[in-house]
Amino acid sequence: AAPSSACTLLDHARTRVLGPALAHAVRASKLLVVGAGGIGCELLKNLVLTGFEQMEIIDLDTIDVSNLNRQFLFRARHVGQAKAVVAREVVLGLNPRAAETIVAHHANVKDPQFGLDYFQQVGERRGEEEGRREGSRRRERGRAKWLNGF
Repeated sequence: AAPSSACTLLDHARTRVLGPALAHAVRASKLLVVGAGGIGCELLKNLVLTGFEQMEIIDLDTIDVSNLNRQFLFRARHVGQAKAVVAREVVLGLNPRAAETIVAHHANVKDPQFGLDYFQQVGERRGEEEGRREGSRRRERGRAKWLNGF
């Protein structure tokens, strides 16, 4: 039977390119992206197109007119809005299935809400029991997945 949606077509293509095990690992991974600016925009687009669906984005900045020529996720109508929030909205157009699992925070990563407890939970909120166990093992080994989009 033919795939019934654009997401299914993309999943099929990713599985063919990455192989079933890696494609599953990508979808099960939980990422934290700090910064949704110039590098962060490119990074978010590439992550979502690769198949990552579970991520949190933190950026304290808002979109300025000067950002529009180099931060391609943003348009003139977005000026004045939070970069993390708009970046999330735009990349959801590339994979609408991730609407429940990509979270945007218009905040400073140094804010008290992002203390040690928050970062320890990033690996635990993966959704699958297997993912939670793997996240705990990675934290114990000190190899959590961190991506800096600055």
